[in-house]
Amino acid sequence: MTTKNYLGHLLVANPNNPMDEFSKSIVLVISHSDKSAVGLQINRVMDNITLQSVALGLGIELPNPDPLYYGGNMSPNKIHVVHSLDWRSSGTAAITEDVGVTNDISILSAISQGEGPKKYRAVAGHHMWEAKVLDDMLNPRKRSQQYKWETIPANDARVFLAEGSEQWRELLDDTARYQVSTWF
Repeated sequence: MTTKNYLGHLLVANPNNPMDEFSKSIVLVISHSDKSAVGLQINRVMDNITLQSVALGLGIELPNPDPLYYGGNMSPNKIHVVHSLDWRSSGTAAITEDVGVTNDISILSAISQGEGPKKYRAVAGHHMWEAKVLDDMLNPRKRSQQYKWETIPANDARVFLAEGSEQWRELLDDTARYQVSTWF
């Protein structure tokens, strides 16, 4: 049994983490159970590829060259679109009350027709942790010496706040305020 379910939380990399793919990262946890956890890194823009170019390869023309984000090292050819829940399809999973994830072509089609969600961020790939690995990383008594994560519940404002290092810095500040607010 998981110690706490982090579905719908953002993992914000601690500044003391090693300089690797998780450095200054923000990961949205989209699944968390006793067997595994899955997260989408949402703040690292990929070089030399846009969502528009991916959609064009599927025969869909998007109006804007929106960035494509590095979502993780697993299934790098699979696109997940994290979005506001003002739009839904049968393939949408609500992660929080205002943030969902869709990984089928319907969302790209809706965006191309101007009928998609107001806010969205497409990511390629995902991260996966086997049973208890994420739980141990987040448990203060078992915390990994290599990786430390600060956690905060995800919401529309935090997910779509900014990009890259700027988003990481702002959310790091938010996690500190959130942690203090839970003390009282």
